[in-house]
Amino acid sequence: MSVALRFLLAVMVVGALVVSGCAKNPHLAGGILYLSQQNYEKAVRELETAVEQEPNNGLAHLKLAMAYAEIGETKKAGAEFDRALELDPKLAKDVDSNRKHYWVEHFNEGVRLSQEDKNFEEAAREFEKAIDLDPEDVRAYTNLGFCYTQMGDHEKALELFEKAASLEPTDETSRRNLAGIYEDIGKNHFKSGNYTEAIRFYQKALNLEPDRINCVFQLGICYFQKASSETTEALARSDYENALELYGRVLEQEPDEVDVIFNMGIANLALDNLDEAMNLLRRAVDIDPRVPEFHKILGRAYARAELQELAVTELVISKALNPDRGRRMTDIDSWISLEAVKARYGDEGDVMKLLAELGKPDEIYSYEESESIVEVWFYWAKGTGVYFVNGKTPPENRVSFLPKER
Repeated sequence: MSVALRFLLAVMVVGALVVSGCAKNPHLAGGILYLSQQNYEKAVRELETAVEQEPNNGLAHLKLAMAYAEIGETKKAGAEFDRALELDPKLAKDVDSNRKHYWVEHFNEGVRLSQEDKNFEEAAREFEKAIDLDPEDVRAYTNLGFCYTQMGDHEKALELFEKAASLEPTDETSRRNLAGIYEDIGKNHFKSGNYTEAIRFYQKALNLEPDRINCVFQLGICYFQKASSETTEALARSDYENALELYGRVLEQEPDEVDVIFNMGIANLALDNLDEAMNLLRRAVDIDPRVPEFHKILGRAYARAELQELAVTELVISKALNPDRGRRMTDIDSWISLEAVKARYGDEGDVMKLLAELGKPDEIYSYEESESIVEVWFYWAKGTGVYFVNGKTPPENRVSFLPKER
């Protein structure tokens, strides 16, 4: 999974502990004393006894929470902080300051371990302890999710990012991280050919971040690919229409994205929107005339529109540019010499006329078909491609595109 996550790096200042308190119960008084002396094991024993004797004493629960936190029993500590606040709301300030003190200690240690030591397993333990102490603070979930992505446990990371997003639905970092996870899950489903699940997760990502343009593009590809496997024409048309809507959103931001333009051309062709399909496919050829597939599909569109000569020209161009079919001439000067032309065709045909008109081509590709020699001459800088069959030019033998560097 390649998702780029935003990690919360800010190290918080640890507040001072509050260990004072007035206690009539000798075990509570002893526990408070041991806390002040940093004798935490004895403090735990004394304070557990105090709580057993006075289960409704909020102060006893608060001090026991602190003792548990000091020995690393953070789950117990979190429960005792909650119980102290429930029993005595007047302790809210002390509960909050002490809970935060221990939360910050573990959070900061988690940041240090993950960022400086790259020890994500130990860092995860620290963030988990922070969550034990305060399960409502979104920052620990976000960082713990980051650790699990680094350890390869993406299901656990997803669970944590979803929890963070549920705690603070408007938190930008949580939404971005969760959207990234959803997008990567979508990619994995796409790679396995499960387009339905890929669509579901890409859409979940876009629900969180509608302007995630790469995700919009990938979702469009999913619908595009899914359309070809549909069992009914109605379903296929619906998928192509969805793909077109998504591709249109991409083009609003990236108007020359040629793969999007090409796919939109194919989708429109499938939907019998021939004029739109031809416009888009010609646009793809204009942007990158060296791609054989662009010419091939444009040729099919022309054939569907009963523009047969244009269709043949585009298909010839596609075959010439196909590395499995066409052969690129490395010595153009020798190939276009009068002697070489006559050797190939018996006379100069139309070749010399073209040389007189346009000059030496930038590239020449040739292939054989039905015992005929097919040549395509490209004038990239002039935006023109011309083909011959055995040295003769058919009625429609040229394609045009935007001029390109040689």
